[in-house]
This record gives sequence, structure tokens and C-alpha cells, in this order.
Amino acid sequence: MPDPTIATAVLRPDPSDLRDRVYAPSLRPLAPSSERALAKRICPRTRALPYELRDQGADGTCAGQALANLIDLHRIRACGNGKRPERVSARMLYQMAVQQERGPGGGGPEGVTSLRSVIKGFYHNGVCADTLWPDCASETALSAERAKAARATTLGAYYRVRSYLNDYHAALSDADCILVSAATHGGWRAVTDGVIPPHPQPGENHAFVLVGYNDRGFLVLNSWGPDWGGYACDGQVLRGVALWPYADWSDNVLDAWVLRLGVPAPEAFAFSQSRRGIYYDDDGPIRAASSPCHQLLGHFAHLDDGVHVTGGSYASSRAAVALTAGRIAAKPDRPVHLSIPGSLLGIDAAFGAEVARRPALEDAGLYPYTLFWCNDVVDSTTAVLDHLFRTAVDKVGALSPDLNAAIEAATAGIGRAFWRDIGRAAQRAGCHRHACGADPTRDGDAADLLDSLAATGAPLHLNADGAGVLLLAQYLRSLNAHGGDRRNAFEGAVASLTLIAPAIRLDDFCAAFRPLINAINRRGPGRVTLWVPSYGFERKLAVGHYTRSILDLVLYAFEGERDRMQHFIGMSARRTGLAAETAPGGRLEGVVLRKMKTPDHALQPAEARRRRYTQHDVITHAETGAEILWHLARLVSRDAIEKP
Repeated sequence: MPDPTIATAVLRPDPSDLRDRVYAPSLRPLAPSSERALAKRICPRTRALPYELRDQGADGTCAGQALANLIDLHRIRACGNGKRPERVSARMLYQMAVQQERGPGGGGPEGVTSLRSVIKGFYHNGVCADTLWPDCASETALSAERAKAARATTLGAYYRVRSYLNDYHAALSDADCILVSAATHGGWRAVTDGVIPPHPQPGENHAFVLVGYNDRGFLVLNSWGPDWGGYACDGQVLRGVALWPYADWSDNVLDAWVLRLGVPAPEAFAFSQSRRGIYYDDDGPIRAASSPCHQLLGHFAHLDDGVHVTGGSYASSRAAVALTAGRIAAKPDRPVHLSIPGSLLGIDAAFGAEVARRPALEDAGLYPYTLFWCNDVVDSTTAVLDHLFRTAVDKVGALSPDLNAAIEAATAGIGRAFWRDIGRAAQRAGCHRHACGADPTRDGDAADLLDSLAATGAPLHLNADGAGVLLLAQYLRSLNAHGGDRRNAFEGAVASLTLIAPAIRLDDFCAAFRPLINAINRRGPGRVTLWVPSYGFERKLAVGHYTRSILDLVLYAFEGERDRMQHFIGMSARRTGLAAETAPGGRLEGVVLRKMKTPDHALQPAEARRRRYTQHDVITHAETGAEILWHLARLVSRDAIEKP
């Protein structure tokens, strides 16, 4: 009998989410009972049970324990040869669920309050062996060794099970086990002859696994040790298992999920992203909601409002940055490709795009690393901007020649606040403690990251697109003003700079980037490249019903610029006159100006050439990406040969 002082987590029902995939039973006939099939899986020679026995003790870790039991069941069943796989770490599953429930700054409830959280933690991180992360309350850190091992056991698919008896029976027939949460009562502490009796005393909500059924109820695999349960079937005693009567299930069940473990499928990584952001682009294949964190673990940092996001699916920290910098410093001959995206995609889409790009960068001999820093602001603003766009359309009509002006007017207020938040995040993250307006007690988190990478001794190849240039500009201004040794280290480390449609004015760009450009060009020509859309491509760019580019919307609506002769340098060269500025004697001397043509223009039929494109098409331009990658590979090869 379990200790009555055992604590259970304060679980709550998972809220409804229309994105949940719901389990749909098939028409396959169901057996009247599955308990004998479970009993037959007991090893006749060793009497080993077909599941693991876990004891959560006084810790409220039932959600992690239950999911660990379910994963073990799948792994044991998959072996099928009498071998016993190593049991997985319930502590890792629990801690990753805790991380899911933390707010961006680390706040949030203590413990795990939702089955969805423990499933999401498993989806994003996988799970390592129990020997690598034992079930100890003091073990809370995800080390590099644990993270790497966890990639071997990941989540493939998961479905929510509706609280219909037939759905539960079918799910057990299809998947062998179900992850469940329910309200308990005093009968759970007083199991009699392997059956949970009714009891008037209410208990707490609890998570466990269903492993079978018969004509009286479901078989529960609990995490309260081997002395709990003891249900008997065909002369076999199932320790840790008890019968949960159907009436009790009907009154107290909260949630249920079925899962399937994943298999290695690197070729599917490119389809793990979703298109979100303010582009309203419905083209392309159907994609999953988000990419698992483990696909980019050790290759990214995630900031929101200028500081590391320590909770949720894509958490990071200064400690993680230091760990990565240490790994890079151990192999300084491998160049680092540092991407600072600012294409105004939400974090899910931006993360998925970097996951898709990672294999090509690694094939080119680079260590890919990405600094996400403004994507959460986009996620929180997109719905508002979408509403304002619709308001403008309703006001003047979708075909009105005044629609662009109406959209600029409608979005100016919210857009100004949005763009101001982007600028403040760049300043908070990119400045050192000595900079004007910065935190006097610490360097910004992006400044710390860039300083750390520069100190590794590995060559840095920088890539910034869209608003990403704003963060890099803040960092460079901080270095230029007070950098000293840090400025020398950074300028000495940067081997190339690639800018794609940057959202910055020429004067601001020159003030921040000129010293770095001079330093890079001392290595040789052709190492600083500015990519902008051709005039024809730019005229096809749109943001929903706004028939101009996102850079136009930002400059003329969000920044409120009234002079249409003012431009960002990321606009077409025909509008900005950058061809003269990049010539000898110009303010951008030493910068190679490249133009992006309309994607696959020559291959499109005439009617398709009238289609519109988004800024996302600029950032992900296939031909441009291939040229950038080829150029980087050539620079890496040349530097390796010329290195003394």
C-alpha cells in the first residue's frame, strides 16, 4: 500500500485547442478483453513484467512518471526478442514539462499542471536513459550529454482521445497504452484485490497509464511502487497495476492521449515548419505546427524583449551559450555561420526555416548558429495587424487605388509601437553595459553571445536579413564607442558579412558598419555582400492586400516617413541609387551589390508571372541561397588553404 503522504502534481484538464489532432477509431473488431494479452507478455522464464515499475515517492512528478511508463511500454514491445531496453528518464520528461510551463522570463507555476506540457516537452527534446538522468529532485539541468542522447528516443505522433468508451477501447487495441489524467479519491490508496474501490474522500488529480481493459473496467499502471495494485489475471499477479471500474472512469477522467514513438527521418526536417507572420501566404505544402527543439539544440539562442527566453519550447540561456562557445573553441578550425534573422516571421516558422537550412550549411563545413531575437514580438502583433488590414479593405474596397494609403494609415499607430518594440529589443540585447541607455550592471544577452563567439578563435561568417541588421547595428555601435579589445577581437574574427534586404537607412548603416566593413575587406575583396530585390521583383512584393513590400510598410507607415525619396538600403537599387554608393569613392565602397530576380521567372507561364510575392520569398530566394552557400564554401576553402 502506498504511503498516504505521496504527493501528486496539481494537474488540470488540458484546455480545448482546435489544433489538437483527435484519435479516430477504425472499424476493426475489438476483443472483449485485453487483459490476457497483457498477462501473456510476462516472460515465462524470468517472470519479468512487460512494463517498468516506478515509484515517484513524495515527488509530484506523476506526469513525467506516467509518460516514462508509456514510452517504456512501446520500447519493450518493439524489442520483441526478449531483450529489455534501458528504461527512460522520468526526471527528464518532468523537467522538460516544467520548462514548457515557465514564462519567457522563467516565471510560471511550480510543477507540471498539464499532460499537454509533458507531451510537448518530449516532442521538443526527446528523452534520455534513466541512468543518464536519474530520478532525483536535485537533477534539473539538461546537459549536452543528456540532450544528445535524448535524440535517440523522440515523439512521432500524438492524438487526443475523446472520453468515449469505444474510443478508449479502440485506442488500447491500436496503441497498447493510453496516457491519462483523472481525479482520484481515497479508494486509490486502498486498493482491494487489485481493484480500486469507490470511496467518498476526494483526492488530487493524478496521471497514469492505461494498459488494458475487460468487461469491468480499465487496467491502470501507476507510479506508486510495486506494492500498489496487484491485479490478478490467469494466475499472474500484475504488480503496480489495478482495475479502474468504468463507473469511476466516467465520473473522474480528465484527459487522455495516445502516442507513437518517432524514427530517425532527417529528410522530413524541411517539412516541420509552419508559415506564420504578417505575410498571409497560403502556398506550399501542409506543415506541422512547429519543429522539435532537439533539431537545433546547441545551434541557437532565443531572445524576447532583449533577454533569453528561459521557458517554453525554445528556451536558451547564457549558460547554454557558454557551453556552445566552449565546444566551438575546442575545434576553432571549423568556421561558424551566425544567422541573425529579422524577416518578421513568428518563432515557429523562423525556427523551422533554420532547421531546414542547417544540413546545407554543415555540408559546406560550417557550424550553423542562429540568434532568434524579434520573433515573439511578431507573434504577439500579427493578429492585430491582420485585423487592421481587413479594416482598411472594408473601408475602401479591395480594388480601390487608395487601398495602400488606407492600409498605411490604419496600421501606423500599432505599427509604430511594434517597430519601437523591435528597436528597444535590439538596444537591450545588443549593447554593452557601458552604452547609453543600457543596463549598467550587465552586457546585453546578444552582446554577450557575439563577444563569446568572437573569443572562440573560430572564423565568423555573419548573415543578417530584414530587421536582423538592427540588432547587429546596435552591437557594432556599442563596440565602436567603447569596444577596445572586444572590438578588435570581433573585427578580427569576422570573415564575411552577408546582408539580405536589410531594414536600415544608409546613414545609420554607414555609421555602424563602416569600421567592420573596412576590417573584413583587409582579408580580401568580395567578403561583404548586400542582396536586394531587382526592381521587377520588388514591384511584385506584397503584404496581403498591400501591394508594396514590407519594407515600404515599415518605412512609410511604421516609421511615419513622409518623403517617398527616403529608402531602406534593402530596397531595389533602382530606387536607392546604391550602385553609385558601392562604386569606388562611394559610402558603401567595399560592399558587393547583388540583385535578386523574380523567382523562376523564365520557367513561369505568362499568367503566373502576375502573381505576388512576400518578403519571405526574398529571404528564402532559392537561387540567392544557393549562390550565398557556394560563395561561403569557396571562402571557407580559401581560408583553410591560406591559414598559416
